[in-house]
Amino acid sequence: MIPQEFVRKFGHELSAVATLAVPNGCVWRVGLTKDEGSIWFQNGWHAFVEYHSISAGYFVVFRYRKNSSFQVFILDNLTYCGIQYPSKNSCTPSKHNGYEMQGEKPRMEGIEEKNEPDNMNESMPVKERQSAIEAAKSIKPEKLSFLVVLQTRNMMEHVVYVPATFAQKYLSGDSHVVAQDSRGGSKLATKMKSSSGECFLTGWLGFFEENHVREGDILILEMIKKKNKNILLKVSVVYT
Repeated sequence: MIPQEFVRKFGHELSAVATLAVPNGCVWRVGLTKDEGSIWFQNGWHAFVEYHSISAGYFVVFRYRKNSSFQVFILDNLTYCGIQYPSKNSCTPSKHNGYEMQGEKPRMEGIEEKNEPDNMNESMPVKERQSAIEAAKSIKPEKLSFLVVLQTRNMMEHVVYVPATFAQKYLSGDSHVVAQDSRGGSKLATKMKSSSGECFLTGWLGFFEENHVREGDILILEMIKKKNKNILLKVSVVYT
């Protein structure tokens, strides 16, 4: 079910079919059903969920692009980072459950890259995250970036999880990664590690304490500079 606040503001713009673009470049066409002031995804939505292995606890974030078009980001229920999306080659132009699925040039990596101002709507199992995601959208990164919702594991292990697609493209085990808060203050030297298919940056205790972050807060990490194995990340915090 699409939230009523979004329906009241943009429901009149929505047609019978919505296009959902995911970071791997695939574009899905999913049917929209309208009834007594409510709107929800229907024909093709189940196939979209199955294809991306979305299960209970996942975050599905929708960024509205107008003309019934949405950019969709999927965060898993373990690290709350972007999932590893299926290969673009697996979504070449075809008919899937009655709705066309197309290939398109990727514009995002992990959660988001560079975005122009637009409207955003989210459909998540945990309502208290709504205000946090809304606040996060007010930050407009100018360079390649990803978003992390801090969970208990982050705080206990002092780590920040990295979307698999971002890590595979830009990070490696011998990368020298430096994180700096958005105010240009102290810098943190962190190491890239992986375990059981998860990628994460270690050694964040000092940053968490200095910036008074807690579980539920959101970090937006923007890659400011990359030269060989040396990487500088700017970190913005959205407090919840």
